[in-house]
Formats: sequence, C-alpha cells, structure tokens
Amino acid sequence: LELKGYTDLQLLMKILKEREPLYGRAMFKGRLRGSYLSPRLALTASMEKGNIYGVDTDGLQTEIQYRDGMMTFSNSLVHVYNGTAEVEVKIALPVVNWYSLSVAAKGLDSRALLKLIKFDPGLPSGKVRGHLLSEGRRFSPSGRFIFESSSANDGEGLLNRIRHIEGNFYLRDNRLRLDDLKVASDSTLITSRGTINLQQKDIRLDFLLKTEDLGEFIEAFSGRAEAEGSVTGKTTAPLIAGIVNAGDFRIADIPLGDTRARLSYQKGVIRIHSLVGAMHQGQLTMKGKIETGSTRPFVFKEPRLMLDLRFSSIPLVSLSGRLQEGIIKDLKGHLKGDARITGHPGSPMIEGSVESDDLRYRETPLGRLRSKFIFSRGHYLFKDLSLKKGQSMIKGSFAYADRGGLEIRDGQIILSSRDLPVRLKKEILLRADISAFKRNNSPRLSLSGTLVSASEEIGRIEIRYLQDALQISSDLLGGMIRIKGRLVPDTLSWNLEFQAGSGRYERLLGYFMDVPREVLLNVSASARLQGRGVEEINGSVRFNRLVYNLYGYSFTNIGDILLSVQKNNISVESFRMKAGPATFNLTGNVTTSGEINITAYGTSYLTPLKTLIKGIESIRGDVDFVLALTGTLKEPLINGGLLINDTSIELTYFVERIKNITGYAYIDNNRVVVETLKGNFGGGEITMVGSAYLKKWHFSNYNMDLTLNNVSLKPLEGVWFTSKGQLTLSEQKGTPMLVGNLVLSRARFKRDINWRTMILSRRAAPGNHKAISGHLELNITITGEDDILIDNNLVTAPVKIDLLLKGTPSRPVLLGRIEFRGGKFFFRNNEFLIEKASADFVDPEGIYPFFDVLASTRVHDYNISLRLTGYIDEFNLTLTSTPYLNEMDILSLLTTRRIARNLRGLEGGIGVAEATAFLTGQLQDTIEERLQSITGFDRVEVEPYISDKTGEIGPRVTVAKRLLSDRLYVTYSTSFGSEAEQFIKLEFKLSDSVLLVGERDETGTIGADIKFRWEFR
Repeated sequence: LELKGYTDLQLLMKILKEREPLYGRAMFKGRLRGSYLSPRLALTASMEKGNIYGVDTDGLQTEIQYRDGMMTFSNSLVHVYNGTAEVEVKIALPVVNWYSLSVAAKGLDSRALLKLIKFDPGLPSGKVRGHLLSEGRRFSPSGRFIFESSSANDGEGLLNRIRHIEGNFYLRDNRLRLDDLKVASDSTLITSRGTINLQQKDIRLDFLLKTEDLGEFIEAFSGRAEAEGSVTGKTTAPLIAGIVNAGDFRIADIPLGDTRARLSYQKGVIRIHSLVGAMHQGQLTMKGKIETGSTRPFVFKEPRLMLDLRFSSIPLVSLSGRLQEGIIKDLKGHLKGDARITGHPGSPMIEGSVESDDLRYRETPLGRLRSKFIFSRGHYLFKDLSLKKGQSMIKGSFAYADRGGLEIRDGQIILSSRDLPVRLKKEILLRADISAFKRNNSPRLSLSGTLVSASEEIGRIEIRYLQDALQISSDLLGGMIRIKGRLVPDTLSWNLEFQAGSGRYERLLGYFMDVPREVLLNVSASARLQGRGVEEINGSVRFNRLVYNLYGYSFTNIGDILLSVQKNNISVESFRMKAGPATFNLTGNVTTSGEINITAYGTSYLTPLKTLIKGIESIRGDVDFVLALTGTLKEPLINGGLLINDTSIELTYFVERIKNITGYAYIDNNRVVVETLKGNFGGGEITMVGSAYLKKWHFSNYNMDLTLNNVSLKPLEGVWFTSKGQLTLSEQKGTPMLVGNLVLSRARFKRDINWRTMILSRRAAPGNHKAISGHLELNITITGEDDILIDNNLVTAPVKIDLLLKGTPSRPVLLGRIEFRGGKFFFRNNEFLIEKASADFVDPEGIYPFFDVLASTRVHDYNISLRLTGYIDEFNLTLTSTPYLNEMDILSLLTTRRIARNLRGLEGGIGVAEATAFLTGQLQDTIEERLQSITGFDRVEVEPYISDKTGEIGPRVTVAKRLLSDRLYVTYSTSFGSEAEQFIKLEFKLSDSVLLVGERDETGTIGADIKFRWEFR
C-alpha cells in the first residue's frame, strides 16, 4: 500500500494499547508491505509540535520503519529547546518491553533541560551540548554534557558567575550520578563527582576547588585558595563543608596571611570552625560565622560578620588597606592580641586589645605598647593606651578619624633622658599632661609638664596649639632661664627667644658632662632666633658674662661675646677670654650644616685638659697657640702651632710626675709634628719627637720616638728599676704598638713570693693574645746585669736578665732568661746557698718560667744538695746528702731537723701537720705577709715542729731581720707547746768572701762558724 496522511501519536499509542509518553500530529507518506501477520512499514514523517518522552519539540523530521516487531526512527532531526538534536529510536512492538534512544544535541537551552530533570540549583541561562543514550524497558539515560553560560554575572550569587560546566551523567531510578564534573568561572575551577536523588532531593558530591579570587564565592573574602570538601543533605538546603588552604587571605580587608581553615555553608550561614594563619612568621587563629542575609545559595544581601580573632608576632608592615593607611603607615613592629569582628564586611567594627614589645616609628624605637581598641567606619579609638620605653611612658586614650578628626583624652607623658638618643650624665624626667582635639580643621593641643632630676625640679614647660600655631614657653632653674617660641606647622616658620639671667650654671653643665667639684660657671646671656624650617635661620646670641673657674684658674670674657646668625651662617663677631695674664681670641664663622672657618689664638692654661683626657691626674702649665680650623665640624682641617712652656703632668698610674715639660709642635693640614718635647721623669729625662694625623678629632697613624735617660719606675709594690733606652709608639692597622729596648742600670725585686699558693693554683688557661683594636701591643727588649738584685722572703741573689716583653699591659708575655749569680734561698727555715740557678721564659702565651736550680745547705752533720728542674706547678726535686741519707730522711731532716727513722711513730702526725700547712698555703701565706707588713720583719714563717725534748708536734714561728746596712742578718725561731724551745742565729758579713755565723739551738747549745767563699769562672 502507498500511504500518505497524518496521525496523532497519542492515538497511535492508544490503538497499539501502549502508554508511552509520545504526543503530537505527524505527517507521513510511504509504503506498507507484507502480510497481515508480518507487515513491513517504511515511512518518512515530520512533526511541527510534539512531545517525545517528556521533551517538548518544535519540529521533527524522521524516517520510520517497522519490520519483525521493531519500529525504528532513524535519521531524525529534532528542533528542541531552541537547539537541535539528532535522534535514533528503536521500539519493540506490539508489546513495548524494550526500546533504545540515542540523542546528540547542541545549542539547547539550559533552563529547560534542568526543568526536565527536575533539578535547578540556580545556574545562569546558557546553552548545552552533548549526547544521551538510553536502552531497555525504562528510561535510564546516560551521557555527557557541556554547558556554556550566555549571561555570566547577570544575577546575584556565586552560581550566576559560572561560565562553563561539563561532565558525565547517569540517571536511573531517579538517581542522577555525576562523574568528571568540572565547573569553571573567570577565576575558579571546581572538579566534582557524586549522586543526586531526584525523588528524595538528597545530594552527595565530593569536590576539589582552586581559585585565584575567593571573593567570587564570599563577598567578605579575598585571596587565592585551594579547597577539598563535600556537598551533602537536601538539595533545597545543602551543607557545603571542607578544608581551605588560602594565600594572602583577607576577611573584610583584614589581612590573615597564609591560612588553613575548616569552613561550612548552609542556609545562608558561613561558619569558620577553625582557621590558622601565618603571616611573616606571625601566627593567628579565627573562628565564628558570617550571615549572608539570604537563603539563596551564596547570595549576599545584608551580610553580617561575627568573628573572633587571636594573633601573635604579626608584623605591622604586613597590614595594608584602610587600617595601615589611616594610622600606622610609619609604624613598625610586631603585634599580639585578640579582636572581635562584627557588622557589615564593607564597614566592620573591630574591637579588642593589642600588645607590642618592639614598636618603632620609622627607625626610632618606641618601646612596649598595651592598648584596647575599637575600629569602626573610619574611626579608630585606642582606650587605656600605654606606651613604655625604659623609664619613659605615654598613656591615655587616643581617637582618630579618616577625615582628619583627632582627640587625646587623659593623656600623660613621662619622658626620661635615658631613653633619648643623646646621652646625658644625669637623668632628666619630663612629667606632663597632654590633651588634643581636632574637628573641622580646627585643632587644639595642650601640654603642661615639669622637668625634674633625682634631686631637684629643673623647671616647667608649656606647649599650646592655638590659631594654627604651636606656642612654647618654659621656665628653668627657678626662672633663671626663660624660653619662648612659636611655630606655624603649615609654613614651618618659627621664632625663639632665650634669656639666661646672671647666675651660676655649673649644675646645668653637670647634666651634659662630668664636672669636677672645683668648677664654677657664671653666665648671663640672651638669644633671638627666627627662621623657616632649618633652611633659613637668622638672629643673634649674646653673652654679657661668661666666667669659667676650674682648679683655681678663672676664664673670664673680655667684653660681650657676640654671635650673629645670617641665613644659617653663625659668625663670631666678638669672642675674647682671659685667664690671669693669659688671653685668647676666637674669630670666624660656622654654618648650621657643620661647615667651619675658625681661627683661635692666644695663651691658655692647660689645666682644663684634665677633664678632656683620661689618665691625667693633674696638669699645670700654659701653651701659646695659633690654630685655624676649616672644613666641617665632623672632619675639620686644622693648621697652626703650639708652644708648651714649663708644664707638669701627673698620670693616674704613675707616682712620679713628668715635670718641666717644654717643646714645640705644629699642625700642617691635620698632620701633627712634635719637633721636640722634653721633660723630667723619675729622676731622669724623657724626650719625645714624632708625628701623628688628626682625623675626625682622633689621632691616627702616629709615630712617636721616646728617649729615656736614667728614668726610675716603680710598676709594682716592692719592684723598682732605673733604666735608659729608646721606645717607639706607633700605630699599625688601627692597633697601637710600643717597641724598643730598655737597659736596666739598677733594679730591685723585693716583692714576696707565696710559693705554696703558686703550686696549688692551677696554671691559667692560655687566652687569645692577638691584637685587639685599641689595646697597646708591646715588643720591648729588657736587659741588665749589674746591680740587679732579687731580695725577698725566698731568695736573696744578684741576677742577670735578658728578656723580651710582649703581649699587652693587661696580658703581658715574657720571653728570655734570668740567670742567678750566687746568693741564697730559704726553704722550711733552711738557708740554701745557690750554686747555679736560672729561669727560662719560653711560653708564648703568658709568664710561665722553667726553673733549673742547684743549691746546698748543712743541717747538723749532713751536707745536703738540692736539684730542682721544671715549672712551679710541675717540677722534679732531687735531694742528696753526705753522709748518705735516703730522700725521706733528708726531707724529715729539713722539716723537723730529725731523721725519719728516729721519730718513734710520729711520722703520721708530722705528715698531717705538713699536709695541713701545705693545703692551707694561701691562708698561711696571707697571714705571714700581714705579719711581715705590721712588724717590719724581712721574713716571717709559720711551720710544724717536733720538740727534741718532749717529742710533741706543734707550730713554730720564725722571723728574720737585716741590720747594719744588710751586713747583719738575725734569725729567731720559737715553738709553742708545753715547753718553749728557742733558736737564735746571727750572720755577719765581713766581706763578699768571709761570713761569721753564730747560733744557739733548741737545747741551749751555742756554736760558731767562719764561712769562706770563692768563685771560679
């Protein structure tokens, strides 16, 4: 049959007794062939309006075939939702228990499709393309779709900013599964997967997010971020929760740095469960919520902040925006505190407290800050503010507004001079009350305070800001000094009047320098200055009276001292001083930038130099001088000459004065040349010549040659010497050096040596003796062989020395040799004759001699020889005797004058006594030294002793004294016990070779000897 006509699809489905959702009138033509039981149909059909499986169509062209119970729609083109779709359909007939559907669509309206699947999250309108497949008895489509927004940013909320969505879908039993879902906006990419129950309206999606602008999601946020989370709950009110890692994160323009936060969103509320941030090594935490003001997803109508913030070590330089630009743009430091943030993100209220221990204004330290604060709508209020630095403090309440408003209430200032860059010798405190108010460009400021020191009130100071000018007035020292001034901040023009009444001002001078008690300063002066900033200063300064009295010398002005200031140039119009017969004058000019052109000439006493040069105990004399200073105050260029006359100097570390100093020096372009400088010192003469350079008021590159002739010095108590030689004082790489040679013509070392203390004391650890800038490095050869004597409690002997003194005065080093030329030394009340002895100094780190001693003595009928080699704390001792005794017997004989085997069991007691005396050596040496000082004896010793009569052990005291010009030497010993035993010995020196000896021992026996001495060379 040839067929042509039309049919209603719903009627056809009714005839076929099917309930499939097919509607519309279709036009067709074609052929029907075959038998009644097995027909074959081939048609071409079209339809203008219709509905296929719930999809409203605007037009359709298709080819229909039916054969063997299968109806096929092929080469179908459907116009639907303002787009097109290529459709392939197969339906099993007459019982529809299977069908398949394939759709390839493009340009479809997104809103109609979302309505079709009954899920509309609020996406903007756009176009969809993709494909769909469904096969089986039920409609269970799957496929892929791509959405492109055609009206981005055309509405409120985050979803209206979406530009692109793509993904795979699968719908079955009202469950829509989404895979490989990607959602993108201008700055954000979200990847997701999960399911949506369309019937129960449940949702479960997992997502990953990466954005360059968090502000796309939440109006109050900004910064870049990565997030991981899930969307769960009902589609009408889903819960979005996840972990966010953000960089340069801000909330309401408050910087939070790099943060990690746990957030959630539901029903118009964003909750910050926890937030931890790091910003320039600072840390902060936050929690709270943000109400969006709308139940629509991510739509902000009237958002409200309710956040709690804690922070520590946050640098001020990391803050920006309104807060920094308003009040802290020139402040530096680190902050610690807490805050409560409420209100609209555009104008939040921030209330809390803050601390800082390193607050600075630009590069000036301000100290410790403590304050409560409230920031709101461009207004900043600091309550109970306290700023402390050392002894200084500022406290009160401070209010500031972006539009220029300012108010300070209950302000108090305590300012200590110790906390200022300029150091004063005495502390000065300013205690003041301050208040300020500014509104409508009409500022007012009031400061009233008192200057005090530890012992007195110095004066008062008043500062007022009225009529666009800052007015200053001050009365100091009970009205002796009056200061008035005025400053116009807009133009920086100012004027100043200063009046110092006649009176004594040395106490004021004491705040700036060390003032000896003998100083008297009497001044009467006035000044009038004016200018604009520091660029143009004019005025004059006049001293009617200037009297400076020091150590009995009085310096007084002759006529008024007048200084004039013209355009920052200070000219000395008149400056003339006198001190007794001496006068000096000053002429020239100085600029405020530090340039100078000054000439000074005349005669002056040198006594004031005592206060300027350390190490000078006193100085007397005068100098004639002519000096010209040009260049700058920091680096002047000096020329001139100085003639020193009949001057004497007493140095702090020398008993002797340098007297009769005369000489001449000149300065040529900062090169100081000492042509000759002579003086008497230590009974001899000292001469100095050389040169040095002056740079920034300090000497450098100096080279001074000193000649000493018969100069006697006493560097230590009990040590003195007379020497001559040449020394050179110079500077090498910033380190002063003193090199040369000294020849000793006479020397005495009478300082006692506490040998027990030296043995028990550990040797000092070697230190670093490298040159330290500013320390004097020594390299001096010291020699001598005639009239050099060691004469103390241990040794009486002439010596020959050949030494090199190195190191520094605080860490001296000795190298060389001291050789003993006969003499004697004392050990445990025994006198040893020195046969050969020397001390070698070889340690480059200090003074640590190596001894080599050979000596002998006689005790009773025994001749004893002693050999000692080594260091004082590490030596070898060898004792021999004739007749022969072992060393234990010899030690016992020297200590107790008895042989050890005859002590009948008293060895232990003697050992304990000897050990006690040895271990308490430092105390015992101190006692012996004090007794020797009090009594005047040359030798005092306390030692253990065993009585020949009773066998008891007890202490014995020995004293010795030289008489008759050291020719007679008397020794007396006595024991303390049940029966005193005494020993007396007299030695009379007839000549260097003959010695008479007489003694009375403990038993009362009296004896005499004649000793002869020959030296063989």
